[in-house]
Amino acid sequence: MKNLILLLVSTFCFSQQSTIEKLIILDARDNDKNITEYYLPGGYIVFYYRTDGELSMATVVNKSRSQSYGRLSTKSKTTTVDKDGFRKDVHNYKWSYENSYNNKVGTASVRVEKVYKPQGVAFICKIVLENMDILMYSGYKDGTQSEEVSEMLN
Repeated sequence: MKNLILLLVSTFCFSQQSTIEKLIILDARDNDKNITEYYLPGGYIVFYYRTDGELSMATVVNKSRSQSYGRLSTKSKTTTVDKDGFRKDVHNYKWSYENSYNNKVGTASVRVEKVYKPQGVAFICKIVLENMDILMYSGYKDGTQSEEVSEMLN
């Protein structure tokens, strides 16, 4: 019953927003411990505008129908070129989040690096929680992978 309520709340919340981008998780770490199997298949990070215009983010685990979500603030962005000559964007945020699975609330620092390659946009997301635990995610930006990469993922 709890999962059904969570699914209904999640569906309502995400229907009340405008998605900016979706980052598909292929690797996940909690303080260097590999937790990828928890996120696969179907885990992702989504950036969106709420109907009130607030920029927000959620990490979503389809397998357990759980998520951490909340508003982003203190945004900064830098654009450089990486060592291989590809464009690299680095975004930094403060995140006020809530976990759907345990109702914990808190704040975290979020750093998202995106590298624009011919095969698609690769990302690394580092989240530093208040207790200094570090969550690391990597993967690709949804809809940007080349046909060759899409075939390998399917």
